[in-house]
Amino acid sequence: MNNKDKRVTFGQFLQDRRKELKISMRKFADIAGMHLSYLSVIEYGTKPPPENEMLDNLIKALQLSKEGERRAYDLAAKERGKYAIAQDATNYIRENPYLVQVLRIAEDAEAGKKEWERFVEEMEARKKNKQ
Repeated sequence: MNNKDKRVTFGQFLQDRRKELKISMRKFADIAGMHLSYLSVIEYGTKPPPENEMLDNLIKALQLSKEGERRAYDLAAKERGKYAIAQDATNYIRENPYLVQVLRIAEDAEAGKKEWERFVEEMEARKKNKQ
């Protein structure tokens, strides 16, 4: 991530990608299944990013890489506030309810930063081996 990316808003990200795709705001609103006026206020930052299915539809319409999708979800969560969690992460938890149990066990066991860092390293290694 470069310094310019650190300051980009969800709306700017959305608008830039839509323009990269050479799609008008009206056409993009149709593709994403939303009203043109709603898309406009999101792009210009007058309203916060949508949530739930609307956000998923919007991000899908952007035709992003997995990394790009994650960036979009992170930007949307960041604009929702300090305690917001990226929607792709909450979607994954909903699809895998045992993860709530895992998090509670980790909390009860007082898992710390070192344990989570080790877990992340192991998962990253597994991901590399799959590629």
